[in-house]
Amino acid sequence: MTAGDQHPSVSGNTPVSAVRRWTSNFDGPVEISGQFLCGTDGDGVGVSIWVDGQQRFRKLLGGGNGNPISDNFDFRETVQSGTTIDFAVDPGPGVDINYDATVMTATIRKAPQ
Repeated sequence: MTAGDQHPSVSGNTPVSAVRRWTSNFDGPVEISGQFLCGTDGDGVGVSIWVDGQQRFRKLLGGGNGNPISDNFDFRETVQSGTTIDFAVDPGPGVDINYDATVMTATIRKAPQ
C-alpha cells in the first residue's frame, strides 16, 4: 500500500485484500465519493466498499475481458461515532496478483441533514 494505490496479495491460494479504513468521530449523514482505477493486464481486481462490515459497493475491474478499468462511486450513509468505512481491493478471479496495483481516491464529507 502506498499513498496513491492499493495492491492485494495472496497467502498460498488464499486472497488477501488491501484495505483502507476510515473511522467516524461523529454522528450524522456523510457523502462518500471517489474512484477505483486499475490497468488492463492480469486478471483484474475486485473492488468493494464496506460500511460496518456490510457491503455497499462491489465491481470487477480491469484484466481485459471487456471489464471497465475504472468505476466511480457516490453514495450517502448515516454514521455514528465508531462507524468504519473500508475500501478494499482483492486479487482478480484467477488469484493472480500481477498488475493489481489499483488507485483509489475517496472523499468523505458531512452531508446536509
